[in-house]
Parts: sequence; C-alpha cells; structure tokens
Amino acid sequence: MIQSRVTRPVQPSTKSVAVGQSLAFEQVTHLLWRKADLIEEGLSESLRCRRQSERLPFRRRDVGFDLTSVRGNRRWKTITRDLSLGGVGLFTRGFIYPGTRCAIMMPRHLGGHDRLVGRVAWCDHLATSWHHIGVQFDDQVFPKLYLTPDESKRSSVLSISGVRLSGPVVIVDPAELDRRLLEYHLGAAGAKVHAASSVAAALEAIEQVRASNRAYPVTPVLADLTSLARTESVDLPRLYALLSATSGGPVILLVNPDDPDPRLAEIPSQHVVHKPFTQSSVAAAVAKLLGNDPDQDEPIRSCMTDERGNDKDLAELLDAAVRRIRSIGADLQVAVEHDQHAQAEQLVETLRTLGSSFGYTPLTSAAETVLRSLDARPELSASGVVINQLRSVCRRVVR
Repeated sequence: MIQSRVTRPVQPSTKSVAVGQSLAFEQVTHLLWRKADLIEEGLSESLRCRRQSERLPFRRRDVGFDLTSVRGNRRWKTITRDLSLGGVGLFTRGFIYPGTRCAIMMPRHLGGHDRLVGRVAWCDHLATSWHHIGVQFDDQVFPKLYLTPDESKRSSVLSISGVRLSGPVVIVDPAELDRRLLEYHLGAAGAKVHAASSVAAALEAIEQVRASNRAYPVTPVLADLTSLARTESVDLPRLYALLSATSGGPVILLVNPDDPDPRLAEIPSQHVVHKPFTQSSVAAAVAKLLGNDPDQDEPIRSCMTDERGNDKDLAELLDAAVRRIRSIGADLQVAVEHDQHAQAEQLVETLRTLGSSFGYTPLTSAAETVLRSLDARPELSASGVVINQLRSVCRRVVR
C-alpha cells in the first residue's frame, strides 16, 4: 500500500519576496529609462529645438498618477523620466488616449507633494505593455522645486534655442510666478538675473548692476509695465522712460495678449515678449537687445569680392581691412567702458569710412546709426544698443 504524503508548500519569506520584486522592478525601470534615452538621442536637433522648454532628467519611481476617463477615475503609481516647465514624461502599462485628463502627485525635493493637473499630450509604445507618455500641465511649473541640487547641477545650462547669454539681466514684475519662471529661463541661458517686484527695487538693482558691470553698456530689463502701472499708480509711458534711461537702452516689454493695454501703443520699444513666455522667446529677446541676435550670425562679405572675383591683390587688402575693423570694434568697447565719448565717436567715424571704402554696406549703415545717436544724446550709455549692434557687425565682417 502506497501511502500518500501530503507536503505543505514552502512559503517564501515576506522579505525575500519584497527583495525579489524590488530587483525586478529596478531592472525594468532602468531598461525603460535606457530605451527612452536611446530614442531621444536619435531625434534630430531641429526636432528638439521645436520644444518650448528644456527637458530635465527627473527619474522617480512610485509617483502618484490619477487618470480621469469615460471608465471613471483610476489611481496608480508610475515612473517618471523627465520634467520641463510645461509637462512631465513618464511610463505606464497600457495605452492612454491623448487628451485624457490626469493629475500627477509631484514630490518636492524638500518634502511634500504638489498635485499638478494636465492632459496626456502623446502616448508611444515602448516595450511589451509599457508605453511612454507625455503629460502637458495646465499651468507652467518651476522645475527646481522638484529637482535635487545635484540634478540641477547636472542639467544642461544651454537654452533650447541655442542662445547663450552672459552678463546681468534685471526682471521687474509684480507676479511672483512670472518672476521665478523668468529667473529660470534666463539663468538657464547663462545670464546673471536680478529680480524685483516694484519700480523702486528695480531702479536700485539697475544702478547697482551698472556700477559694478562697466563692461556692459546696456543692462537688459524685462518689465511688465501694465501690472506695475496698476499696482503703483504711475504713468505708463513715464515709467518706461525712467527704466529706459536708467538701464541705458530699450526695455523688453512683458505683454499679456489676453489683457491688452492701449497705453502700450505709446511705448517706442520694439522688444516685446508675450506671456506665457518660453525659454526661446525670452533668451532670444535679450540676445537681440544686446546685438547678439542668433538670426544675425551670418558673415558679412565685401561686395567688392563679387565684382572682382578671385583677385589676389584685393584679397590681401580685404584681409587687412577685416583685421583693422575687428581691432577697432574691440577698441570701441574699451572706449565705452571708460566713457570716452570723443574717442568712441572717432572710432565709429573710422568704421564708417572703412565700410564705404571696402564695400561693407552693413558696416557703413550701422556706423551712421551710431553717429546719429551720439549726436542726439551725448551720453554713451544712451547709445548702448546701437553700439552693441555695430560691434556685432564688426565681428561678422569677413573677406
């Protein structure tokens, strides 16, 4: 007779199960991150530059995710990959239709959570049942609230537009969130940002910056004049004139298209950034004000080259002229730093002569603009913008 022996199945310890599940989950997480990174590396530079803000690495597990659909509300934990001003990239099991409303319980690096509401913008299949989705927030966020200090240091400091800034920038806006976003945008492009919420604080910041940064004849100022005029009951055109005179150049206007102000039509500034702003728009506006417009990086060639072709003697003359023009451009910067009006005017006059003599029409035109400005306003700081534009032309001159 065969006796049957009943054996009780071995129960794995809770600890071993947890460890096994944790290892498997961690492996899956790293595989998902790695595959998404490879896809990102394969994107063309032009496609990346169309994004409205830079994507920063933000790799978290067990982030709360609420989904609202026709099937009702669901909540689960998800894995995040990157974070930007406008949204977050994450991984989910299963396809989610674009347009679906959702919310992310975003953990702050100093503790606590923020419930960020938005919608699914896109959903791509990644591997097996895993999908990579992009969530677009209803309102822009400040990524440094969620990134650790180490992550902030490792993130790229170049703006997506490719614009690289240096030197001081002053922001004046009563809205705290807008100030913080502008600080983030311009700081990411390399600027040293000074933020102010009132006219008095802005004027003090501009004067301090100009006193300690003589190398910069113009201090870029971005201002929401409409909000300032409302909160401080001041005349808007007079406020613009005050900020412009103090900073040494035109003020970049922060304008809300949904709240038009007819008084802005009286403002002569051609530098405008519309709210909500993007990293590209604010960095490009400051670069353009400083004469470093990324759209104006093309070399300037002499029209005499087209007329005489490959003339060896002409080539030697033009090479000498180019060296002379660039040297004068550097001397002009020194004259501006030391407030040497007569010396600066003489250098600009020489540049105008060289431009007309050697066929550099843009150089002649830029020099004439500076001379007219110097005649109208004796202070060099008042002509800072056009002087910067002339120096930019000097740098771009080639044979």
